[in-house]
Amino acid sequence: MNNKRMKRELEMDHLVVPNKFKVGCKVAGFQVHEFLQLFVDHYSLIDNHFDDKSAFSLATKSFYFIREEFGLEGETMPNTMTRQDKDKGVGFVRRMVKLATNRNYSFSQRRNKSKVLTGQLFELFSKGVELKDTVYLDEFNFIKLNKDIRFQCILTGASPVELLNAIMQYVDMPNHLARFHLEKFIFNPVLGFFIRVMDGYGNIRDSDYLDSEEYAEFIWSLQELPKQFYFYRNLEDRIEIYQEWLGKFLEENRF
Repeated sequence: MNNKRMKRELEMDHLVVPNKFKVGCKVAGFQVHEFLQLFVDHYSLIDNHFDDKSAFSLATKSFYFIREEFGLEGETMPNTMTRQDKDKGVGFVRRMVKLATNRNYSFSQRRNKSKVLTGQLFELFSKGVELKDTVYLDEFNFIKLNKDIRFQCILTGASPVELLNAIMQYVDMPNHLARFHLEKFIFNPVLGFFIRVMDGYGNIRDSDYLDSEEYAEFIWSLQELPKQFYFYRNLEDRIEIYQEWLGKFLEENRF
């Protein structure tokens, strides 16, 4: 992907849902706001200090992945912290690292125990910062932001809207399928999280849709792709072919 092109398209003030992301959610059987909420709920500050290959780890690693890809490097959001507050913050961070490396607790227990420290860090660093805990997708749907992700946004200067818009740029089903079938896969934690949700994680998929003829037809067509387009060995050609296939399939099946 062209990072400069993507950065120009990155909206800072409101959520913009790319068509490729909207299509991905639709064929997977869940709503855009449902996925974004699940993703945000899995961002965990303490997961920056360990990797247990969980959905929490994928969501957390995604933040750094897109920061690097989009160049979302900024200054800490201005706050009114005192010197004493900053010293306390350093102490909280040290306790967080110590907890993260404490093998007497399971990864899940470490996450649960870290919530108090995360809350304390957020209260310190958010002094004087105007950062809402809700991002609206439209008039009816919104995403609630936990303290973990808001604290990280304060530290990096990246707004929650920028973050969510960047996340949506990295779900591209034709691109993923083409790379997967040609064995040219590139690690993408955002897509990794999305695939887990497609496989049933989070239980947000529409059960009626999963039992429908449309979904059965989609899965069958998906399984036929590698054989149907086997002789298209160039990655860009395969991506283009898959985009055409998906567009035609959606049109014919009235998705």
